[in-house]
Amino acid sequence: MKGTILALCAVAGVLAGCNNAATAQENKGRQQVDEAPSVEFYRKNFSERLLAEAECRKNPELASTQKCINARRAANAVSRKLGMPLEYPEVEDNGR
Repeated sequence: MKGTILALCAVAGVLAGCNNAATAQENKGRQQVDEAPSVEFYRKNFSERLLAEAECRKNPELASTQKCINARRAANAVSRKLGMPLEYPEVEDNGR
C-alpha cells in the first residue's frame, strides 16, 4: 500500500513539472498570437478583418492597439480602392 502511494506521488510530481513546461510553451505561443497582423494581412483576409473590427468595437480599450489600427487602415484601403468614403479617417497618416 505504501509503495502504491509513493508511486502515485512520484507520478504526480512528474506531471506537475510537465504542466509548468506546457504552461511556458503556451505562454510563448500566446506572445506570438499577440503580435498584430499587418494591414496587408487584413486587406487579404476579409473575415479576419471583420472579426478584428468587431472585437475593437466591442472593447473600446483596444482601439489604440496595433491590431485595431491595422484592421481599420485595411478597411480604409479597401474603401479607397472602391472609391467610397473612409470608414476610419482617424487612423490615417497625414489626414489622408
